[in-house]
Parts: sequence; C-alpha cells; structure tokens
Amino acid sequence: CLPRTEQSLPLSRVKFSLNHRVRRLTPEAPPPAGTSVLNGASFSETLAPGAVAVLRGQDFVSGTASAPPLPSAAPLPIILLGTSLTVQGSDWARRKAGLYLVSPDEIRFQIPEETVLGAARVIVERDGMELERLGISVSAVAPGLFSANGDGKGVAAASAVRIARDGTETPMDVARYDPILARYVAVPIDLGSSVDSVYLRLYGTGIRGASGTTGVEMGGIDVVMVSSGPSSVVRGVDEVLVGPLPESLAHTVPDIVVTVDGQASNAVSIAVK
Repeated sequence: CLPRTEQSLPLSRVKFSLNHRVRRLTPEAPPPAGTSVLNGASFSETLAPGAVAVLRGQDFVSGTASAPPLPSAAPLPIILLGTSLTVQGSDWARRKAGLYLVSPDEIRFQIPEETVLGAARVIVERDGMELERLGISVSAVAPGLFSANGDGKGVAAASAVRIARDGTETPMDVARYDPILARYVAVPIDLGSSVDSVYLRLYGTGIRGASGTTGVEMGGIDVVMVSSGPSSVVRGVDEVLVGPLPESLAHTVPDIVVTVDGQASNAVSIAVK
C-alpha cells in the first residue's frame, strides 16, 4: 500500500529563523564650512552696522532661496531654507541678521543696525542648531560701491539723469547687458549742452554711519556730493547723489571712489561721451 501523505502545517505554525528587514537611511547634511565674511559691495573685509555683507563657504543649504521684494520699511526674513544667521557683537548680545539670499556657497545678509563696534562673531544656524562661527571686525563705516556685474569692479551700479535748463529730466542708462560677453558694459553718458546738468546716483553700502565728511572723486576730480543716506528702496543699501558732472569728464572712463570719514571705497567706473 501506498504511504500516507502528511498534511501541510498551517502558515501560522511555521517558524522563520531569519528576520530580513529593510531600513531606509537618510544621510545627514554635511555641516556648513564658512571661509570669509566680506563687504557685500566691495568684497573687502570692511564691515559696518546696517551694511550688506556676504558669508562665503560651502554646504550652507541644499538649494537656493532669496527674500521676496519688500519695501525698505519691511524687515528682511531671518530664516530661509531652515538656515539663519546671528551676529554677536562685542557686547555679547546676539542679534538675528536679515537675509537677502541663501545658497550652498553663499549667504547674503544685513549686519544688524544695533551691532556694537569692535570684534564680533557671525554664527550660522540650521534648523535651530548652531553649526559654524566666524570672527569679524565691525567699524562705524565701511564704504563699498556696488558694480553692475556684482563683483565690486568695472561699470558702476548707478543711474543718471540729465536736466535741461527748462527743467526737463531725461533718465540715462549707465550700463547695459552684453549677451556676447555675458556681462554688463558701460553705456556712455551724454553730458548734453553746456547749459544742461547731469547727476549720477551711486549705490553702495556701509556709508550711512558717516560722522564726518563724505567725498566723491571721479577720474581724480572732486565732484559735488548732493546727498548721501540709506536707500528708500532696499534695506542695507546706501545712495550717494553727485553732480552736476563737470564737462572735463567728457570722453573719459573715470574711476569713481567714495571716501567716508577717511576710508576709501572700491573703485567702479562709468563712461562719458
């Protein structure tokens, strides 16, 4: 006779000796590494309360985010992509900095207006955790002029206007984008007739704290400064209005330097017909 076939055991009574598990591992973001804190216009190491500054390094964030357009009276955001920045002054007080932009290798921010002069620290935080510190020195003024190409040199980030004898105002471009060179180049400013007046508005930072004189040289010539102070459009940006431009600047490409309380800015330039 045939042997009897045993019944299969139900699954509930079968014991497994191996327990194969699949775990999902999320790699931790590398800690940020800052290399320098520079003036946001001149890219020198001169810094001042209320000025635009740039922190350079790597692995700050995994993407890029910038502050939305805001009126100058509105505060800048203090956190972007989970990243914030604190400035600790010589009084040891910690103040959150307003952020213009965060990216993997750069954070643009405004040094808090209340920062006490002297040695200070810039502290990077991500998701509430302190990750990096860099030492800086904060002075009363740190004049820097913005350039159209954002590198602190070459054609100025500026605007010009020609005013005729009858009061008619004609705005003029100072720079235009050249797609072949992939950068901004100077547009020669037309000074017009001898009865016209041309005024130039320069954009900079670290100028508002001036306690003494502010002077402007163009091609080594002193030009009249009409006004100087914080911009009404962008927080941290200062405006310097000069003019009328002297006719002796015609057919030149003068370097422009602003001197505040004895400290000179970086040199930018314009072209004049």
